[in-house]
Amino acid sequence: MPQQRRGSAALAEALYRRAEKERDVAKRERLLREAGSRGHVSSLLLLVKMIVGGEMDADAEVVEMLRRSDHCCAKRKLAWMLVGGRGCEPDVAGAIRLYEEAVDDGCELAMVTFGQIKAEGELGLEADDEGALALFRRAARLGNAEALNWSARLFFEGRGVPEEDPREAVRLWKLAAEKDDKAERVEANFHLSLRYADGEGVVAPDDAESFRRCRRAVDESDDDGRAMVQMAKLYEFGVGVERDVDEAKTWLQRAVALDDESSSAAAAEYRLDALNCLLATTSADAVYEKADASCCDTMRIGCLLEAASRGHAAATLDAGDAFFNGRGVPKNAARAVSYWQQAADKGYCAAKRALAGVLRNGTRGVARDQKKALALFHEAHELGCPIAAYDLGEIYEKGLCGATPCRKWALHCFRAAAAKGVNGARQAADRIAAAEVNGKRAPPLRSGNEEEDPLPLRKEKECAHCGLVSTDLKLCKQCRSARYCSRECQVAAWPAHQLACRPRRRHRPRRDTSETIK
Repeated sequence: MPQQRRGSAALAEALYRRAEKERDVAKRERLLREAGSRGHVSSLLLLVKMIVGGEMDADAEVVEMLRRSDHCCAKRKLAWMLVGGRGCEPDVAGAIRLYEEAVDDGCELAMVTFGQIKAEGELGLEADDEGALALFRRAARLGNAEALNWSARLFFEGRGVPEEDPREAVRLWKLAAEKDDKAERVEANFHLSLRYADGEGVVAPDDAESFRRCRRAVDESDDDGRAMVQMAKLYEFGVGVERDVDEAKTWLQRAVALDDESSSAAAAEYRLDALNCLLATTSADAVYEKADASCCDTMRIGCLLEAASRGHAAATLDAGDAFFNGRGVPKNAARAVSYWQQAADKGYCAAKRALAGVLRNGTRGVARDQKKALALFHEAHELGCPIAAYDLGEIYEKGLCGATPCRKWALHCFRAAAAKGVNGARQAADRIAAAEVNGKRAPPLRSGNEEEDPLPLRKEKECAHCGLVSTDLKLCKQCRSARYCSRECQVAAWPAHQLACRPRRRHRPRRDTSETIK
């Protein structure tokens, strides 16, 4: 009897090998049916694959052969047949039972399929994110790339876990990106490109890595419209690569050429039309006006970047705001600082003030530099930025950014801001005016003093040699009046300063001699 079984198994294997090489569909189906009737699991699975591909029709014979098999993969395929009523009457309850049995038998593909059913709440089941995640994690431990991607998605969205965990999601996507499954590598690299662009789950945004991951995805897949649209965005916005609108159009055209019904194809077609219309506009001012009229953030940032590339200063400033606040693009403080610096170089006081605000406290991708921030606040104030005057008032009132608290300087800054209508500046000035400044009470804010410029007070905060404005100046130890930013400046200024440098005399109380005994 064992010899007959071995002979039957060998015959079934031989039939299966012949079927694999057979090009004629009818002959291949006949060989697989004969091998499947002898209990050959691989033949049964290949028969179902032919049904899925439309090469043959499902019938009761295939269903019956699957029922006779105890293999976990055969149970998973039979469950799929029962759900769709392929070759039999639909039986959802029976399909769920078969999925559970296949999972208990250790079929990782059944774990993934049943996990998807639980995550999406299909087959009449209530959505169960915790149960789905448990199945995905179990399959992921067996090395299943699709399970890794699903687990990453649930962690990123905070489903089945106490809270969102982007770091764990990125870790799982990185594992999936190294697997042999090509489709799942594309999926993982696409999501990693998004995460490196917006900085979620990673140490800091990395434009170069975002572009590299997206390039991997499009190189390995010719039909992933999402990755193509993402690549177009990276080229259009200059993320990780030099901005190239023509290359962006090429990727959008490839996405449109897929001619599928996915949302990515529709988005690509819409964006391509908008990009063509944008490039047809010759004037930078007209492009900037299109940005103001845009109701979509993505359209707006596209117009701003195009106008900025043509040298429009206001568009450059607004592009920095968009990157800093994440309007239409992922948040990226480093990119924002880059655009603000370009606008600041063109004399935009608002850009200087924005730069100072970021450098004052620092943020992801931008190091803290309070000394430079203070200098930028002063430059913005000199160029007439009223908000910068208010900021300086707060800085000198509270001693922020390393500045020495100075109520007199804070009062004048608040007055300058109040003169230009900054909310809260008048109240701040009145508050300081009621306090003592240098041992005397400051006069209250009057309409006649509102235009007073606080710049003369800057002389107390400038290097006596080079004129550098700073709050970190050192006093001359002898006269205690001249200030210098460095030892070099003090030495260079000494030939002229020595003529006026006199030690401060200590004021001693005069001796009362009116009642001195003679």
